[in-house]
Amino acid sequence: ATVNPNPNAPTVTPATSCGPGSVTLGAVCGTGSTANWYAAATGGSSIATGANYTTVSLSASTTYYVSCKTDLGCESPRVAVKATVIAKITDGGKIQSNEDICPGKTPALITSVTPASGGDASLAIEYIWLQTNSLTNGVCQFETAIWYPL
Repeated sequence: ATVNPNPNAPTVTPATSCGPGSVTLGAVCGTGSTANWYAAATGGSSIATGANYTTVSLSASTTYYVSCKTDLGCESPRVAVKATVIAKITDGGKIQSNEDICPGKTPALITSVTPASGGDASLAIEYIWLQTNSLTNGVCQFETAIWYPL
């Protein structure tokens, strides 16, 4: 009798979606074996084979499992790979209001903040500050600071 070894476990690539949608997960198996995708850590039938698996449209983060399997039926342990769905920000919030100033002037202190809502509270929200410059006949027409959530 010949005892064939199980292949090594796959190297996996998780994926993230901003809002509901499908994501493509990845798995790399060694030579002579193929990635087999599962919905459960143990048991059940394979839901797909191949290096990439595109999920159905997801509205919540979901963990899938993948193993490497040889033509002889030898199979590695399953490895978890996460399809992460991050809820979209529904309102970017507000930092006071836009402020118009001329060059060399100091803007007012930020005194009123309405926080952003929606999204994943465990993730930081990053803001980009933009400004515009405009002169008409050499006279300052205002610089306006506008912010947008990323």
